[in-house]
Amino acid sequence: ANGRSNSATVDFTGSGEIILQPRDVSQGLVGTGRGTALAEIGGKIYVGTTTPDVQEYNNTSPLTVVRTLLTTPTDAATGLINGTLTMVFATGNEVDYSTDGTTWNRNTTDIKYIAFWRDLLWGIDTGGLLYFTSDLSGSWTQVARLQLSSGSVSHLFVGPSATPDSVLYAASQVGLHAYDAENERFVDTPLILPPHPDGGKGATAAPWGSIYYSAGQAIYEYTPGPSNIIRSVGFDVEGGFSSTETGVISALRATMYHLYATLDTNGSINSAAGLYRWNRRGWQSLVLSGAGSANRADSNLLVASAFSSYRLYWCFAAGTIGELHYSALPQGIANPLQISAYAYSIASAQFWVSPWIQKDSGQTWLAMSVTIDAIINNVDESIVVSYGVDFSDTYTTMGTITTSGETTYPFPVSG
Repeated sequence: ANGRSNSATVDFTGSGEIILQPRDVSQGLVGTGRGTALAEIGGKIYVGTTTPDVQEYNNTSPLTVVRTLLTTPTDAATGLINGTLTMVFATGNEVDYSTDGTTWNRNTTDIKYIAFWRDLLWGIDTGGLLYFTSDLSGSWTQVARLQLSSGSVSHLFVGPSATPDSVLYAASQVGLHAYDAENERFVDTPLILPPHPDGGKGATAAPWGSIYYSAGQAIYEYTPGPSNIIRSVGFDVEGGFSSTETGVISALRATMYHLYATLDTNGSINSAAGLYRWNRRGWQSLVLSGAGSANRADSNLLVASAFSSYRLYWCFAAGTIGELHYSALPQGIANPLQISAYAYSIASAQFWVSPWIQKDSGQTWLAMSVTIDAIINNVDESIVVSYGVDFSDTYTTMGTITTSGETTYPFPVSG
């Protein structure tokens, strides 16, 4: 396999193999709220919920409520404020912060999204007013305004620019805007799109020099530079996902090797919710719920090394049952086939569906056979090989593989 797929739950290695996906671990939240914001401080994970509160996860169950909020958190981050490491939760009505997860304080400025940049904490409110502060016990300084209607702003983050310096970006329902610090104003980037109600919910910078912006199930890759390269890399390419995955992307987060995305039902009764991963060639679903409007996945994604374990954290909720999820990230060797203690998923069934093979007009193609080179390590493991034709959702089974080695299946003679 070349790592590209129409839809998949299995994992792609860097050398092209298809293997079982990494194991996902879940832990129930306290109460009936769902997680909407994540942060780390002091080697522990903190979850902001719709209850609304902040709950502490110390690698054991259950979580502990450590702070009661006034409203549901919309963003969270940890960074240095005036030389002190500080964890911040923003709600759009106030900012709650702590330097140790135990003692908390509140700033009543109505900040909705936050980011650390140039040794300051920056925040933007629902109306698009941009602020900064070096002291949360004091006041914020307002410096600019995003010239869009109230409620248009979707995210605030730091990303690469065409120069060696990083830039503060605001994502909105119409695209991506860079903060011009010298002139204290926002300027539009080349990534400006038609208005979308979910535009910018997922917006993040990647370590390979690109920025990713979502709108519905579309994701645009924007690479600042002399050419300002923009390309589409989202769920909607190569035929898109299945009819049960009709939700919207709610968050994006890049790691050293992958781009992760959460799919939120956004109230749709026909959609599943879950976590997806892109290896810069194809998307795979790591965790996928059943369809239902009560299934939600709308928190930010957090990469953290708490508990001496390098992990990706995210939140999921099925109705009133909220959960904190995590899976291990590679800290050294990245190829799972070379990691003896790699924790594979214990999901009962996983799949990989290739893109549809389409011939050019006037050409005639003949499918002769398909060969699978498999490694079967457990008597309970097997690989079912099927094929489909003419864009049909109905597939014909060719056979089931239960032993290691190469297996070739001929396609049937027809016509």
